[in-house]
Amino acid sequence: MSQLLRSVIDFITPKPFQSNLDFLTIMKNYTVVEATNECGEKRYLQIPKHDPMDIMERRENLNFLYRKCKEILSFLSRKRKYSYEYEKFDNLYFKVVDLKQKIKDALKQEDIEESVVYFYDSFIKLRKEARGSFSSSKDLSIL
Repeated sequence: MSQLLRSVIDFITPKPFQSNLDFLTIMKNYTVVEATNECGEKRYLQIPKHDPMDIMERRENLNFLYRKCKEILSFLSRKRKYSYEYEKFDNLYFKVVDLKQKIKDALKQEDIEESVVYFYDSFIKLRKEARGSFSSSKDLSIL
């Protein structure tokens, strides 16, 4: 009878989670956070440091920026042929080449040291400088 009662109680009560990971693996791959719940009990949460989807998404974004830098370089080389301001285009060309090389180096590294947002902001500034302003000053919808 007591065995039956014990099995029913064991079925109802929650059991602590036992991890098969050793301490070094947990510290390397997870950030451990100590939290206190509403009952005042201390709980330890394991949060993965690098989600594989985040790394893949970062790689896709960097590849996209790399291709866009190549497009800007092509645009600058075509535009330079028809301009007399060679120094301006050469300086801008080398800035874009430098950004492209930084993106290529970031693609080779698996860690997330430099943010994609930093590269994107730099790219937007260089693209605006290269292409100039193409915004229309007239509202064409009224025509």
